[in-house]
Amino acid sequence: MKRRNLLSIALLLLLVAVTTLTFAYWDQLTANDDKDIEIGEGQTIVVNGVVDSELKLIPTTAVLDPLTDVYEITVTYTITLNKVNASDKVKVTLTSLTVDEDTEHAGLVNVLFGEEEVVEDEFVELTAAQPLTLVVTFTLNEPANEEDYNAVANKEIAYSIEFTYVKSAE
Repeated sequence: MKRRNLLSIALLLLLVAVTTLTFAYWDQLTANDDKDIEIGEGQTIVVNGVVDSELKLIPTTAVLDPLTDVYEITVTYTITLNKVNASDKVKVTLTSLTVDEDTEHAGLVNVLFGEEEVVEDEFVELTAAQPLTLVVTFTLNEPANEEDYNAVANKEIAYSIEFTYVKSAE
């Protein structure tokens, strides 16, 4: 009798686990190291990242050493929608931008979503397609003085981008 009860409880736990994983799979909001994002209808996912490069990001007005410097760094996101309607949109918002964990000098960093420059809390809307590709480009403005330069030179640039699947009103 005890064995039957134990087997029933184990079966019930297994059923709950499978149901939870199945739901999570179908409504998943994931981002991986490959910058691939899968987003469910009406859902939002936030991606936190760090501008990462072997080379140093410098302003376009500075003299470029091609062995150590770059004028821009790009990150490409591929967005897959689990359902797609041609009139649906994906709203992409820059939700935060910091330099060395501080927002004071974040204004020296330019961020482009595709060809459109955005600042914190601004967004672009992409027309739903399979798959969507978003190229995010980071560049630096020329600092006004040495103090501003030292505040951004070789510092970590961190960002958060929010992807929201917006269902069209049919």
